[in-house]
Amino acid sequence: MNLMKRIAGFGLPLFWEDAWDADGLTSLTFFGTERSLPDANIEEKDDEFMIELVIPDMKKKHFYIRVQGNNLPISSSRKEEKKDEDKNGNLRRREFKDESFSRLFALPESVDENRIEAKYDEGILNLTLQKKEAAKIIEIVLKKRAGITGLIN
Repeated sequence: MNLMKRIAGFGLPLFWEDAWDADGLTSLTFFGTERSLPDANIEEKDDEFMIELVIPDMKKKHFYIRVQGNNLPISSSRKEEKKDEDKNGNLRRREFKDESFSRLFALPESVDENRIEAKYDEGILNLTLQKKEAAKIIEIVLKKRAGITGLIN
């Protein structure tokens, strides 16, 4: 059962499960640019959903997370430049890289969009999506009456 639909960075559903690499990243090439999508672990509990993404070597400032309607787009972008100069200050080598990804999750109706928390620690982005009060599972225990007891879910 799919709790949240997995959607690629361009808003297209990922229907091709064979494209997933063994290293946990999906590599896609668009117009000569290779992009990697981190795997997402999604867990549903009684009162919340938890999403975990492994995204190493980023900083909190690199992430952009927002709610758009019933979607949760998560993106990250980082640019880095390294220069190597000789003792006279002449440029010998210059390297740069631009890394980014974007994932989009369709939110179930049960998610309270005002109670979403995100934490990034040691390369792992954790999101906690609290459920609305009406969506929580509440157990009701019947009191013993005339020899009848029961549990209603």
